[in-house]
Amino acid sequence: MSYSANLKGKTSSLPCARTFRLAGLVIESEFPLAGLIPSAGPDAPAADVVIRRGRVPETLAAPRPGGNDLQFDGNDVLLNIPSAGRFLVRGGREIVIDQFASAGDDDVRAFLLGKVFGVLCHRRDITPFHACVVDLGGECAAFAGPSRAGKSTLAAALAKRGYQVIADDACFTRADADGAIMVWPGIRRIRLWQEAVEIGRAHV
Repeated sequence: MSYSANLKGKTSSLPCARTFRLAGLVIESEFPLAGLIPSAGPDAPAADVVIRRGRVPETLAAPRPGGNDLQFDGNDVLLNIPSAGRFLVRGGREIVIDQFASAGDDDVRAFLLGKVFGVLCHRRDITPFHACVVDLGGECAAFAGPSRAGKSTLAAALAKRGYQVIADDACFTRADADGAIMVWPGIRRIRLWQEAVEIGRAHV
């Protein structure tokens, strides 16, 4: 597989890649990213981030003290996720995926667009939150909490009442020059536990 990139100049070339938008960034990915907003056309900007498949080492050459599941050497971050694979975040501009043979694409995508992309955002001064965000007419409200707290269920209930869901499960924010907080649209889907789906059907 050939790969060439000039990330400093924001130009890249990946085989079978598609371009998407997330968290205010243009992403070129050869890994399928269902649910993201596509960015295409002759006037589309160059990629800010490249996501590709490749070999990722089990450890960084000189990691700082920390855990084995997440290593940082001052520039690169290596994440070892047993149910999905190893992910290398390089300088906030590239993610390399070394998918385990036992993992499906859905398993990899869930961690890639969650924990791994969150690490990349921190490297770019974008603050991710484990939260759902709903548009309230020019402003928005974010519902944060641990897994199974009901964030997505609440977002789905508000969507049924006509409110627009901006982001589910993860939202990405940055302060503008005036200090106002901007929230970018997230992944276009709402993830619900099966019991929440069944309760919703019972009240239709």
